[in-house]
Amino acid sequence: MINVIHHNEAWGVIRLGQRMALGFEFRTSLADNDYAAIARGFG
Repeated sequence: MINVIHHNEAWGVIRLGQRMALGFEFRTSLADNDYAAIARGFG
C-alpha cells in the first residue's frame, strides 16, 4: 500500500525555495487536484 498525503495542499519545499529566492511563488498549489482521478491512474 502506498499513501501520499498532501497536508498543506502545496509543494511546500518548492514553494519555500521560490519565496526565498524570488519573493513569490508560482504554480505550487495542489488545492484543485482531482485526487480520485490520480488514484485511478495508479490502478
